Amino acid sequence: MSSIRLTLTRSIHNFSKIVEILEKHNVTFVSVTQQFNTTTSIGRLTLNMLLTFAQFERETISERTRDKMRAARRKGKWTGGNVVLGYDVAPKGGALVINQEEAKCVREIFRLYLELGGLIPVVAELDRRGWRMKVRTSRRGRTVGGGQFTKTKVHNLLTDVTYTGRVNYQGDLLPGEHERIVDDETWNAVQERLNRNGRRGGSNAPNKYGALLKGLVRCESCGVGMTHTYVQKSKTKIYRYYVCQNAQQHGWNTCATRSVSAPVLEGAVVQQIRGFARQPALLSEVLRRVEEDRKATVDGRGSITDPGELQEALAKFDPLWEQLNTREQEQYIRALVREVRYDGRDGSVTVGFRSDAIKQLCQTGAEVGL
Repeated sequence: MSSIRLTLTRSIHNFSKIVEILEKHNVTFVSVTQQFNTTTSIGRLTLNMLLTFAQFERETISERTRDKMRAARRKGKWTGGNVVLGYDVAPKGGALVINQEEAKCVREIFRLYLELGGLIPVVAELDRRGWRMKVRTSRRGRTVGGGQFTKTKVHNLLTDVTYTGRVNYQGDLLPGEHERIVDDETWNAVQERLNRNGRRGGSNAPNKYGALLKGLVRCESCGVGMTHTYVQKSKTKIYRYYVCQNAQQHGWNTCATRSVSAPVLEGAVVQQIRGFARQPALLSEVLRRVEEDRKATVDGRGSITDPGELQEALAKFDPLWEQLNTREQEQYIRALVREVRYDGRDGSVTVGFRSDAIKQLCQTGAEVGL
Protein backbone atom coordinates (compact mmCIF):
# COMPACT_ATOMS: atom_id res chain seq x y z
CA MET A 1 0.00 0.00 0.00
CA SER A 2 1.39 3.40 -0.94
CA SER A 3 1.53 6.34 1.50
CA ILE A 4 1.18 10.08 0.85
CA ARG A 5 2.48 12.84 3.14
CA LEU A 6 0.01 15.74 3.55
CA THR A 7 0.14 19.16 5.21
CA LEU A 8 -3.37 19.61 6.61
CA THR A 9 -5.37 22.68 7.56
CA ARG A 10 -5.92 23.92 11.10
CA SER A 11 -9.60 24.44 10.39
CA ILE A 12 -11.77 21.72 11.98
CA HIS A 13 -14.46 22.14 9.34
CA ASN A 14 -12.04 21.80 6.44
CA PHE A 15 -10.23 18.87 8.00
CA SER A 16 -13.49 17.00 8.64
CA LYS A 17 -14.31 17.34 4.96
CA ILE A 18 -10.91 15.95 4.03
CA VAL A 19 -11.34 12.99 6.37
CA GLU A 20 -14.82 12.35 4.97
CA ILE A 21 -13.44 12.21 1.43
CA LEU A 22 -10.63 9.90 2.54
CA GLU A 23 -13.06 7.50 4.23
CA LYS A 24 -15.24 7.35 1.12
CA HIS A 25 -12.22 6.02 -0.75
CA ASN A 26 -11.18 3.63 2.03
CA VAL A 27 -8.11 5.72 2.87
CA THR A 28 -6.82 5.67 6.45
CA PHE A 29 -5.27 8.73 8.07
CA VAL A 30 -2.18 7.88 10.17
CA SER A 31 0.02 10.49 11.88
CA VAL A 32 3.79 10.12 11.57
CA THR A 33 4.60 12.32 14.58
CA GLN A 34 1.65 11.33 16.82
CA GLN A 35 0.58 7.90 18.00
CA PHE A 36 -2.96 7.77 16.65
CA ASN A 37 -4.89 6.99 13.50
CA THR A 38 -8.48 7.37 12.31
CA THR A 39 -9.24 3.67 12.34
CA THR A 40 -9.98 3.75 16.09
CA SER A 41 -12.40 5.86 18.14
CA ILE A 42 -9.66 7.06 20.52
CA GLY A 43 -7.54 8.08 17.54
CA ARG A 44 -10.38 10.16 16.08
CA LEU A 45 -11.02 11.78 19.49
CA THR A 46 -7.33 12.67 19.89
CA LEU A 47 -7.22 14.07 16.38
CA ASN A 48 -10.23 16.32 16.94
CA MET A 49 -8.80 17.58 20.25
CA LEU A 50 -5.51 18.52 18.57
CA LEU A 51 -7.32 20.24 15.72
CA THR A 52 -9.44 22.24 18.18
CA PHE A 53 -6.34 23.60 19.90
CA ALA A 54 -4.66 24.23 16.54
CA GLN A 55 -7.62 26.27 15.31
CA PHE A 56 -7.73 28.18 18.60
CA GLU A 57 -4.03 29.00 18.24
CA ARG A 58 -4.50 30.20 14.65
CA GLU A 59 -7.43 32.45 15.54
CA THR A 60 -5.59 33.85 18.56
CA ILE A 61 -2.58 34.76 16.42
CA SER A 62 -4.87 36.45 13.86
CA GLU A 63 -6.63 38.49 16.55
CA ARG A 64 -3.35 39.59 18.11
CA THR A 65 -1.99 40.60 14.72
CA ARG A 66 -5.09 42.68 13.91
CA ASP A 67 -4.97 44.33 17.34
CA LYS A 68 -1.30 45.16 16.86
CA MET A 69 -1.96 46.70 13.44
CA ARG A 70 -4.87 48.76 14.82
CA ALA A 71 -2.68 50.04 17.64
CA ALA A 72 0.05 50.93 15.14
CA ARG A 73 -2.42 52.84 12.93
CA ARG A 74 -3.74 54.75 15.95
CA LYS A 75 -0.16 55.82 16.67
CA GLY A 76 0.25 56.99 13.07
CA LYS A 77 2.61 54.21 12.01
CA TRP A 78 2.81 52.83 8.49
CA THR A 79 1.57 49.23 8.50
CA GLY A 80 2.52 48.13 5.00
CA GLY A 81 0.93 48.08 1.56
CA ASN A 82 1.87 49.74 -1.72
CA VAL A 83 4.07 52.79 -1.21
CA VAL A 84 2.66 55.89 -2.89
CA LEU A 85 4.59 58.22 -5.17
CA GLY A 86 6.75 60.56 -3.09
CA TYR A 87 7.72 58.09 -0.37
CA ASP A 88 10.04 55.11 0.13
CA VAL A 89 10.18 52.52 2.89
CA ALA A 90 12.83 53.29 5.52
CA PRO A 91 15.98 51.11 5.27
CA LYS A 92 15.03 49.28 8.46
CA GLY A 93 11.39 49.04 7.41
CA GLY A 94 8.25 49.94 9.31
CA ALA A 95 8.19 53.62 8.33
CA LEU A 96 7.93 55.96 5.35
CA VAL A 97 10.62 58.43 4.34
CA ILE A 98 10.32 61.14 1.70
CA ASN A 99 11.78 60.53 -1.74
CA GLN A 100 12.83 64.08 -2.55
CA GLU A 101 12.74 63.72 -6.35
CA GLU A 102 9.30 62.11 -6.33
CA ALA A 103 8.05 64.62 -3.75
CA LYS A 104 8.81 67.41 -6.23
CA CYS A 105 6.62 65.64 -8.79
CA VAL A 106 3.78 65.27 -6.27
CA ARG A 107 3.85 68.98 -5.39
CA GLU A 108 3.91 69.85 -9.08
CA ILE A 109 0.85 67.67 -9.76
CA PHE A 110 -1.06 69.48 -7.00
CA ARG A 111 0.04 72.83 -8.46
CA LEU A 112 -0.91 71.80 -12.00
CA TYR A 113 -4.41 70.85 -10.92
CA LEU A 114 -4.97 74.26 -9.30
CA GLU A 115 -3.56 75.96 -12.41
CA LEU A 116 -5.33 73.91 -15.10
CA GLY A 117 -8.54 73.30 -13.16
CA GLY A 118 -9.29 69.75 -14.34
CA LEU A 119 -8.04 66.17 -14.19
CA ILE A 120 -7.82 65.59 -17.96
CA PRO A 121 -5.59 68.65 -18.62
CA VAL A 122 -3.29 67.46 -15.82
CA VAL A 123 -3.12 63.96 -17.34
CA ALA A 124 -2.32 65.44 -20.75
CA GLU A 125 0.47 67.60 -19.29
CA LEU A 126 1.98 64.70 -17.35
CA ASP A 127 1.90 62.56 -20.48
CA ARG A 128 3.59 65.36 -22.45
CA ARG A 129 6.35 65.51 -19.85
CA GLY A 130 6.73 61.74 -19.88
CA TRP A 131 6.03 61.36 -16.16
CA ARG A 132 5.00 57.92 -14.93
CA MET A 133 3.61 56.27 -11.81
CA LYS A 134 5.93 55.01 -9.07
CA VAL A 135 8.13 52.04 -9.92
CA ARG A 136 8.60 49.52 -7.11
CA THR A 137 10.04 46.06 -6.62
CA SER A 138 7.78 43.26 -5.38
CA ARG A 139 8.78 40.70 -2.76
CA ARG A 140 9.55 38.27 -5.58
CA GLY A 141 11.96 40.74 -7.12
CA ARG A 142 9.72 41.79 -10.00
CA THR A 143 9.56 45.42 -11.09
CA VAL A 144 5.98 46.69 -11.09
CA GLY A 145 4.33 50.06 -11.66
CA GLY A 146 5.63 52.77 -13.96
CA GLY A 147 2.40 53.04 -15.96
CA GLN A 148 0.88 56.18 -17.43
CA PHE A 149 -1.12 58.55 -15.29
CA THR A 150 -4.86 58.38 -15.88
CA LYS A 151 -7.76 60.48 -14.68
CA THR A 152 -8.55 58.00 -11.91
CA LYS A 153 -4.92 57.69 -10.77
CA VAL A 154 -4.47 61.46 -10.63
CA HIS A 155 -7.69 61.78 -8.61
CA ASN A 156 -6.48 59.08 -6.19
CA LEU A 157 -3.18 60.91 -5.77
CA LEU A 158 -4.86 64.27 -5.13
CA THR A 159 -7.12 62.77 -2.43
CA ASP A 160 -4.50 60.66 -0.59
CA VAL A 161 -4.18 62.04 2.96
CA THR A 162 -0.74 60.44 3.25
CA TYR A 163 0.68 63.57 1.59
CA THR A 164 -0.54 65.70 4.52
CA GLY A 165 1.42 63.64 7.04
CA ARG A 166 -1.68 61.84 8.32
CA VAL A 167 -3.10 58.31 8.25
CA ASN A 168 -6.69 57.18 7.77
CA TYR A 169 -7.86 54.90 10.55
CA GLN A 170 -11.48 53.71 10.18
CA GLY A 171 -12.52 57.05 8.71
CA ASP A 172 -10.61 59.15 11.26
CA LEU A 173 -7.58 61.17 10.14
CA LEU A 174 -4.78 60.82 12.67
CA PRO A 175 -1.28 62.39 12.75
CA GLY A 176 1.26 60.07 11.12
CA GLU A 177 4.90 59.47 11.92
CA HIS A 178 5.98 60.33 8.35
CA GLU A 179 6.71 63.85 7.11
CA ARG A 180 4.18 65.69 4.99
CA ILE A 181 4.76 66.63 1.35
CA VAL A 182 1.79 68.96 0.72
CA ASP A 183 0.92 71.94 2.94
CA ASP A 184 -2.60 72.49 4.30
CA GLU A 185 -3.33 75.49 2.11
CA THR A 186 -2.62 73.59 -1.11
CA TRP A 187 -4.42 70.47 0.11
CA ASN A 188 -7.60 72.35 1.07
CA ALA A 189 -7.63 74.31 -2.18
CA VAL A 190 -7.34 71.10 -4.23
CA GLN A 191 -10.08 69.31 -2.25
CA GLU A 192 -12.39 72.29 -2.66
CA ARG A 193 -11.80 72.33 -6.43
CA LEU A 194 -12.34 68.57 -6.70
CA ASN A 195 -15.62 68.76 -4.78
CA ARG A 196 -16.79 71.65 -6.93
CA ASN A 197 -15.92 69.90 -10.20
CA GLY A 198 -17.34 66.53 -9.09
CA ARG A 199 -16.73 63.16 -10.70
CA ARG A 200 -19.22 61.26 -12.88
CA GLY A 201 -19.35 58.23 -15.11
CA GLY A 202 -17.24 55.10 -15.03
CA SER A 203 -17.92 51.46 -15.68
CA ASN A 204 -19.75 51.07 -12.36
CA ALA A 205 -22.18 53.95 -12.91
CA PRO A 206 -25.81 52.80 -12.78
CA ASN A 207 -27.67 52.51 -16.06
CA LYS A 208 -29.98 55.36 -15.03
CA TYR A 209 -30.85 56.68 -18.48
CA GLY A 210 -31.37 53.41 -20.33
CA ALA A 211 -28.11 52.91 -22.24
CA LEU A 212 -29.05 50.03 -24.56
CA LEU A 213 -25.42 49.28 -25.40
CA LYS A 214 -23.76 49.77 -22.03
CA GLY A 215 -20.67 47.56 -21.77
CA LEU A 216 -20.89 46.48 -25.43
CA VAL A 217 -19.33 49.43 -27.29
CA ARG A 218 -15.62 49.54 -28.16
CA CYS A 219 -13.60 52.28 -29.84
CA GLU A 220 -12.28 50.96 -33.15
CA SER A 221 -9.40 53.45 -33.34
CA CYS A 222 -8.09 52.78 -29.79
CA GLY A 223 -9.31 49.23 -29.18
CA VAL A 224 -10.71 50.08 -25.73
CA GLY A 225 -14.21 50.25 -24.32
CA MET A 226 -16.52 53.24 -24.61
CA THR A 227 -18.36 54.43 -21.50
CA HIS A 228 -21.93 55.69 -21.47
CA THR A 229 -22.25 59.19 -20.05
CA TYR A 230 -24.61 62.14 -20.26
CA VAL A 231 -24.84 65.92 -19.93
CA GLN A 232 -27.93 67.43 -18.34
CA LYS A 233 -28.66 70.90 -19.71
CA SER A 234 -31.95 71.34 -17.86
CA LYS A 235 -34.43 69.35 -15.77
CA THR A 236 -35.92 67.84 -18.91
CA LYS A 237 -33.08 67.97 -21.47
CA ILE A 238 -30.38 65.28 -21.29
CA TYR A 239 -27.75 64.54 -23.96
CA ARG A 240 -26.34 61.00 -23.87
CA TYR A 241 -22.99 59.90 -25.34
CA TYR A 242 -20.63 56.95 -25.56
CA VAL A 243 -17.11 58.21 -24.75
CA CYS A 244 -13.83 56.44 -25.48
CA GLN A 245 -12.15 55.50 -22.18
CA ASN A 246 -8.75 56.38 -23.61
CA ALA A 247 -9.94 59.91 -24.41
CA GLN A 248 -11.66 60.15 -21.04
CA GLN A 249 -8.57 59.10 -19.08
CA HIS A 250 -5.71 60.56 -21.14
CA GLY A 251 -7.23 63.54 -22.94
CA TRP A 252 -9.37 64.33 -25.96
CA ASN A 253 -6.43 64.58 -28.37
CA THR A 254 -5.35 60.96 -27.77
CA CYS A 255 -8.27 59.42 -29.69
CA ALA A 256 -9.64 59.99 -33.19
CA THR A 257 -13.08 58.71 -32.19
CA ARG A 258 -13.58 60.54 -28.88
CA SER A 259 -17.36 60.25 -28.51
CA VAL A 260 -20.58 59.52 -30.35
CA SER A 261 -24.20 60.36 -29.70
CA ALA A 262 -25.78 57.47 -27.78
CA PRO A 263 -29.23 57.65 -29.48
CA VAL A 264 -27.61 57.72 -32.94
CA LEU A 265 -25.33 54.75 -32.23
CA GLU A 266 -28.13 52.74 -30.61
CA GLY A 267 -30.38 53.52 -33.56
CA ALA A 268 -27.73 52.25 -35.99
CA VAL A 269 -27.43 48.96 -34.10
CA VAL A 270 -31.21 48.50 -33.92
CA GLN A 271 -31.38 49.20 -37.66
CA GLN A 272 -28.89 46.40 -38.35
CA ILE A 273 -30.96 43.93 -36.31
CA ARG A 274 -34.11 45.12 -38.05
CA GLY A 275 -32.37 44.64 -41.40
CA PHE A 276 -31.96 40.90 -40.80
CA ALA A 277 -35.66 40.57 -40.03
CA ARG A 278 -36.84 42.57 -43.06
CA GLN A 279 -34.57 41.11 -45.75
CA PRO A 280 -35.39 37.43 -46.39
CA ALA A 281 -32.28 36.89 -48.51
CA LEU A 282 -29.96 38.26 -45.80
CA LEU A 283 -31.74 36.34 -43.05
CA SER A 284 -31.55 33.15 -45.11
CA GLU A 285 -27.80 33.63 -45.64
CA VAL A 286 -27.26 34.25 -41.94
CA LEU A 287 -29.17 31.11 -40.95
CA ARG A 288 -27.34 29.05 -43.56
CA ARG A 289 -23.95 30.11 -42.21
CA VAL A 290 -25.04 29.43 -38.64
CA GLU A 291 -26.15 25.92 -39.59
CA GLU A 292 -22.86 25.28 -41.39
CA ASP A 293 -21.01 26.45 -38.34
CA ARG A 294 -22.98 24.02 -36.16
CA LYS A 295 -22.36 21.07 -38.47
CA ALA A 296 -18.64 21.85 -38.58
CA THR A 297 -18.27 20.57 -35.02
CA VAL A 298 -18.71 17.05 -33.72
CA ASP A 299 -20.97 17.97 -30.81
CA GLY A 300 -23.10 20.39 -32.82
CA ARG A 301 -22.27 23.34 -30.60
CA GLY A 302 -20.07 25.35 -32.90
CA SER A 303 -22.43 28.32 -32.82
CA ILE A 304 -23.57 30.04 -29.66
CA THR A 305 -26.88 30.93 -31.27
CA ASP A 306 -29.31 28.22 -32.30
CA PRO A 307 -30.60 28.84 -35.88
CA GLY A 308 -34.21 28.14 -34.96
CA GLU A 309 -34.14 30.41 -31.92
CA LEU A 310 -32.34 33.10 -33.91
CA GLN A 311 -34.88 33.00 -36.72
CA GLU A 312 -37.75 33.23 -34.27
CA ALA A 313 -36.17 36.13 -32.39
CA LEU A 314 -35.43 38.11 -35.55
CA ALA A 315 -38.83 37.40 -37.06
CA LYS A 316 -40.53 38.80 -33.96
CA PHE A 317 -38.20 41.80 -33.70
CA ASP A 318 -40.31 44.42 -35.49
CA PRO A 319 -43.69 43.72 -33.85
CA LEU A 320 -42.13 43.27 -30.39
CA TRP A 321 -39.52 46.02 -30.25
CA GLU A 322 -41.78 49.03 -29.79
CA GLN A 323 -43.77 47.22 -27.09
CA LEU A 324 -40.72 46.57 -24.88
CA ASN A 325 -39.61 48.94 -22.14
CA THR A 326 -36.03 50.22 -22.05
CA ARG A 327 -34.79 47.48 -19.73
CA GLU A 328 -36.34 44.75 -21.90
CA GLN A 329 -34.86 46.32 -25.05
CA GLU A 330 -31.42 46.27 -23.42
CA GLN A 331 -31.80 42.58 -22.52
CA TYR A 332 -33.01 41.77 -26.04
CA ILE A 333 -29.96 43.40 -27.61
CA ARG A 334 -27.58 41.66 -25.20
CA ALA A 335 -29.14 38.32 -26.14
CA LEU A 336 -28.17 38.87 -29.78
CA VAL A 337 -25.14 41.19 -29.76
CA ARG A 338 -21.65 40.36 -28.52
CA GLU A 339 -20.04 43.75 -29.11
CA VAL A 340 -20.39 46.99 -31.10
CA ARG A 341 -17.39 48.74 -32.62
CA TYR A 342 -17.56 52.41 -33.55
CA ASP A 343 -14.92 54.16 -35.68
CA GLY A 344 -15.06 57.95 -35.43
CA ARG A 345 -12.65 58.33 -38.36
CA ASP A 346 -15.27 57.29 -40.91
CA GLY A 347 -18.39 57.04 -38.71
CA SER A 348 -18.84 53.29 -39.27
CA VAL A 349 -20.55 50.89 -36.89
CA THR A 350 -19.79 47.19 -36.89
CA VAL A 351 -22.03 44.85 -34.90
CA GLY A 352 -20.67 41.52 -33.70
CA PHE A 353 -23.53 39.12 -33.06
CA ARG A 354 -23.43 36.14 -30.70
CA SER A 355 -22.42 33.77 -33.45
CA ASP A 356 -19.08 33.62 -35.19
CA ALA A 357 -20.81 33.07 -38.52
CA ILE A 358 -23.03 36.14 -38.14
CA LYS A 359 -20.06 38.15 -36.96
CA GLN A 360 -18.14 37.27 -40.13
CA LEU A 361 -21.12 38.23 -42.26
CA CYS A 362 -21.45 41.60 -40.54
CA GLN A 363 -17.75 42.36 -40.94
CA THR A 364 -17.83 41.66 -44.66
CA GLY A 365 -20.72 43.87 -45.60
CA ALA A 366 -23.15 44.97 -42.91
CA GLU A 367 -21.69 48.32 -41.82
CA VAL A 368 -23.75 51.41 -41.09
CA GLY A 369 -22.23 54.84 -41.56
CA LEU A 370 -23.05 57.65 -39.12
